[in-house]
Amino acid sequence: MENQLAVNQNNMQTRNIDVVTNEIIAIKTQAQNTLIAYFIEIGKRLTEAKSMLDHGEWGTWLEEKVEFSHSSANNYMKLYEEYGEQSPFLLGIGANSQPFANLSYAKAIKLLSLPKEEREEFVEKNDIENKSVRETDNLIKEHKKALEEKARLEEENARLKNIKKDAEEAQALAFNAQSSLVEKQKELDNIKAQLKKKEQELENATVPSLSEDELNEIKKDAKAEAKKELDEKLAKEKDKLAKERARLEQDVEAAKAEKAAADVLVKDAEAKVLEFEKQIRMSSPLVTKFKTIFDDMQVKANALLSIVEDVEKTDQETSQKLRKALSTLASKLV
Repeated sequence: MENQLAVNQNNMQTRNIDVVTNEIIAIKTQAQNTLIAYFIEIGKRLTEAKSMLDHGEWGTWLEEKVEFSHSSANNYMKLYEEYGEQSPFLLGIGANSQPFANLSYAKAIKLLSLPKEEREEFVEKNDIENKSVRETDNLIKEHKKALEEKARLEEENARLKNIKKDAEEAQALAFNAQSSLVEKQKELDNIKAQLKKKEQELENATVPSLSEDELNEIKKDAKAEAKKELDEKLAKEKDKLAKERARLEQDVEAAKAEKAAADVLVKDAEAKVLEFEKQIRMSSPLVTKFKTIFDDMQVKANALLSIVEDVEKTDQETSQKLRKALSTLASKLV
């Protein structure tokens, strides 16, 4: 560096503000890259010192003994915690080059906001060594925003999958309800057929005819008892079949209700799927940006038209020129 400065001093006639500016930036960068390693070493010893001090002594010791603020001390210790294993390479001890070797103190602090496992790839991918602190900060913000957007989309996709799953389950429920309805209807038809058959049998049933001798032997009340027993049996059969028919009709109505509810679930799920697909399509940052600018342009266009209308009240010629200008602008937009 001294040789370079000497050469520059021998060429003062060609020096200008750009040359001087670049030299200052180069020297400053070299100084910062060297300092980061020493800040890590300071952080290591601050961590050690804090463990030796009693509770309540740390702040006083920082202020009186080493003249560090709490925030600076915390930054140094954080650098040691996160980059400590890189310290030998940052100091020039070791043969392998490290991705953090040429980073400034300010950049190293900015990178602490990223997960440790992502830093090395981020530094190499974005050429952080040749970026300014402000550029580095912007890249970190964009990286975090991209990760958040990715996580949001993954969450939306998961929700969409769940909705589609619910829709499939609702469709399966509707199918099962329809199948159950068909089975119940068949069973009801069968019961109706049995009931009709029983009624026909009972209508055709008669009290056995008795011979003259039997009639003499059996009293009149025997015939009445037989008829009574037959009537009771008929009544029981009719009651049993009526109850079974009522039960099946209720089952059929319940199956219809289940199918209707399932159809509602299917329609609701399909609507939700369409809505979430629409939201995902509209979640693109470019679409959102376009919508924001478009809405703003609509407001401004309405304001311009209002101005033209006011001018038209007093100056027709000028208002025509203004309308022509708006028409030209509109044609360029499309």
